Formats: sequence, C-alpha cells, structure tokens
Amino acid sequence: MPIQILENIRDFAYVLYPTKHEVYDDFPLEGLSLKHGPTKTLVAAKFVQLTKAMAFREVDGSWWKFAGPFSPNAKHPAEDEHWKWVHYIRKLRKREIFLRCVAIRTEDGRVQGAAIYSRAGASHFEPGKRALYLHYLATAPRCRANFAKQPLYSGVGEGLLILAITHSLYWGYEGRVILFSLPDAVKFYLKYDFQKTGIVEDRMIQLELPSNVAQKLLKKEAVI
Repeated sequence: MPIQILENIRDFAYVLYPTKHEVYDDFPLEGLSLKHGPTKTLVAAKFVQLTKAMAFREVDGSWWKFAGPFSPNAKHPAEDEHWKWVHYIRKLRKREIFLRCVAIRTEDGRVQGAAIYSRAGASHFEPGKRALYLHYLATAPRCRANFAKQPLYSGVGEGLLILAITHSLYWGYEGRVILFSLPDAVKFYLKYDFQKTGIVEDRMIQLELPSNVAQKLLKKEAVI
C-alpha cells in the first residue's frame, strides 16, 4: 500500500509534547493510495482529523445507510453497527489526555474509515513498557470484503493501522499497539501478526502488536 511520509521529522515536535485534551490535525503520514474496487485503479486519500461534526455526518449518519449489494457472508447487524462515534469522541476526550481521532477521506469528501487511539496502553508482553491503546477502528461498510459484495475501496483498515503504529513509534512506544477486538475482527489483526494475550472481557479479545513485529511491518511499508 503506497504511503506518503512527512519529510521533516521536526514536524513532530509538538506532537510529542501536546497539551491536555488537544486534538491535532497533523499526521506522520500525509496520505495513502486506496484501490478502487469497481475500476481496480489506485486513488488518492488523506488522513484527516475526525471531528464530532464529521463523525455525525459522515460516519454515524451515513455508513449504515449502505443498501448493498451485500456479500453472501454479510452479518446483519454487523458487530459494530451499534457504535456511536460522536459519543465515543465526546466521552474519550473527557477521559484521555492524549487522544487522536482520525479518519481516511477520499477526494469526494467521504470518510472511508475511522480510528480513535490514545497513549493509555500498557504492554502485556513487555511489562513496564507503554503502548498505544487502540480504542476503536473500523472501515465503512461499503469498503468491507465481508459485508459488501464489491467493496468500494480496499486498504482502508490497513492504512489506519499503519498510522496508529507509526504514532506509537514516534510517541516513544516502539510501535507497540494494544486493543480489545470484536470477535469478527480478530482475523484482521492476526493478519498483521498481532498476538492474543489470553485476556477476554465481555467477548472482546485482547491483542497486542509487539515492538519487534511493529517495526518490521513499518520497514516493509517503507515508513522507517
């Protein structure tokens, strides 16, 4: 997946030392290319800050209006269909000091995927080490191979994951990412060599991306 990287690493100066509850619109990765399903061509997309207004209009108010055609394996309702992104942004901003709310937006202005993460994580496999905590990550239903018969774009989930791993690296966490995954999403994370910690809470399965695996992935993507 082609990734565009900021050339000047000094652009990270104020990312490393943010003030309380500030949400940013700067990114270590400027953009990416997504594969357009109908035409099989690459199209440009951008990483942007996911605001409450954008989440209300383009995610909560739009994603689940997708009317098909559906994949034969599509599950109704999807596991995350009840997620309310505006609520999550509002709630986590009150609780987390360092919060990132991000999205991938194509040139038509539509949000194709979103993620929320913070510095609240602690490594399970490397006790005493910090990790980026991935609170939420999802692609638009129209872009899911297990939901849409012909996904509109591919590479959305991977792009958001690479962005989160890159932030973990630049925040000093060596690329470590930890999260609790919905059961149906575990397969996605295992594809990138996340490891199960053995902890399960309310059907949510804890996974961690160790630092050595994270850096190997970033090298493969030519991020580092």
